[in-house]
Amino acid sequence: MDMVSATCTVNKGDLPIDIVWLLNGHKIYSNDGILISRPSPRLSTLSIESVRDRHSGNYSCIAMNHAGSMEHVTQLLVNVPFDFGSEEIFSLDTVSVSCTVSKGDSPVDIRWQFNGNHLTTNNGVLISRQTQRTSFLTIESVRDRHTGNYSCIAENPAGHAIHTASLFVNGLIFFLSFMFLFYDPFSAIR
Repeated sequence: MDMVSATCTVNKGDLPIDIVWLLNGHKIYSNDGILISRPSPRLSTLSIESVRDRHSGNYSCIAMNHAGSMEHVTQLLVNVPFDFGSEEIFSLDTVSVSCTVSKGDSPVDIRWQFNGNHLTTNNGVLISRQTQRTSFLTIESVRDRHTGNYSCIAENPAGHAIHTASLFVNGLIFFLSFMFLFYDPFSAIR
């Protein structure tokens, strides 16, 4: 996991200055992996040691004193490698995952593999390019044949990155009833 920090510096204004941090409009305290420190009266630092997707959002630094307040907002986007989630997936369900390349020079080539083989749009699988850096893989009606390892490969002239996730499809169980008819050839002779 990556670490991120933001510093709120107040260059002008009379002391005392109160500095608070908000995430999506709600006051943040030092918890949930977020540490807020106040190394000087005009400085506050927000640090996240191990960034997770729940840390995504709009962060606001508000500096206040008796004369007024000033606010600065910045957005933190956390890109999480794709997976098929923790819920069971059954035959005929729809699944969709995205592969987003957040860093690197353009152009970026994004391609998909299924069990190590190149994957294209066919056989119930739809691959679509949302942006230059995002590709979606969608299976509208999963079947047992879709069970396996899906890999997203992102590549540019500087190198490549691969992420793989497993999909397991719980198949539907059908019970067939049989009725056996016995033919007795001698019963017709009597």
